[in-house]
Amino acid sequence: MAERLPDSVVALWPPPARVAVRWSKRNDETNYFVLPSTRRVRLIVPIGVPGAERMLVRHAGGPLIRAGRSLWSRAAPRRMSARLPVRRMCVHEAPDGIERHLATQLAQDIRIGVLLGPPRPNQKPVLQIFDAAGSTLAFAKVGVTPLAAALVAGEAAALQLVTSARRRTFEAPQVLSSDSWRGLPVLIQQALPLSQQRLPLQEPPVTVVAEIAALAGITSGPLSRTALVAAPSVPDRWFGLDLQPFERLRQRLSGHERCPLGSWHGDLSPWNLASDGSTTQVWDWERFEQHVPVGLDAAHYRIQHAVAGRQELPEAWRLATRDVRTVLTACGQAERHADVVAGTYLVMICQRYVGDAVEGPAPELRRRMSWLAGLSAVAAAALEKGPT
Repeated sequence: MAERLPDSVVALWPPPARVAVRWSKRNDETNYFVLPSTRRVRLIVPIGVPGAERMLVRHAGGPLIRAGRSLWSRAAPRRMSARLPVRRMCVHEAPDGIERHLATQLAQDIRIGVLLGPPRPNQKPVLQIFDAAGSTLAFAKVGVTPLAAALVAGEAAALQLVTSARRRTFEAPQVLSSDSWRGLPVLIQQALPLSQQRLPLQEPPVTVVAEIAALAGITSGPLSRTALVAAPSVPDRWFGLDLQPFERLRQRLSGHERCPLGSWHGDLSPWNLASDGSTTQVWDWERFEQHVPVGLDAAHYRIQHAVAGRQELPEAWRLATRDVRTVLTACGQAERHADVVAGTYLVMICQRYVGDAVEGPAPELRRRMSWLAGLSAVAAAALEKGPT
């Protein structure tokens, strides 16, 4: 029986293209190494492309992908189709397929690899585009679902705004093309050199967060103008998860009318930026928004790092509010808003997760939401006591 590849992979090679999983390829097919397996696809690495192993270095995670990296290293890429004792994905490309489309946009021959990552509501194929010599030319995102399509369109607009602004503390990718293929939006953007390395920052980059916040200016306004109240309340229970702490926190925040409003990246995290000590590069701008509380990016950066490491809740809250205070000060705003900003972040991220995962949370999101609910209870108690 043929193996079922993820829908987001199948969408890249619709008929008349042909996709098969087998031990060897035919002469009219391109050949891909699939990790960690064809049943659970996270990476699709092109075979026969010099330098494609960079996808494994940058995105290696978990024992199966580490094993695949070891397997790759034991055979030269140009000989893999004959040497590796693994099944691979074999594609017979259609005349109007995604590779042909990208090659036309970039005006040269290309090969692609595909980054999927773990299953999540906003999953979309991210294509790493290689030239004939194996250099990374660009990255492309394809909106294969309604949510992914909205995010791709949003990122295109955000990058146009961000790259047209004068920036001092960070670099962002230039848009190379923004169009559609077979009715799906496709965004091709510059490959930032540091995105190919593992150079994450452990601490939030305060000067970068402050500059992003001020990209379109900083004003003062009521929280009622933000997504905090614009979006509907989350349910008390959601697929068996107790979300009441988020609503209790939202009620505590309702008494805080005004705070500084600016812009935020929307997903500023250690895996979406890198620095070599002199240059900081930031990518994945699909969640960029304006008219949000200043300091949300600092809260996101700290809390996402804390939830991944299952940090103790009181310490996570202390560090998040400390980081927000530092950003507020850098932006010339009062520190007293820090608890409100960090609390607002928790409510907004809950709304995002619930809104995206319409079919319910995967196990990792369930664990994440449970931890965030606990942190929201800590935040609500802190707001009752007043500014710290």
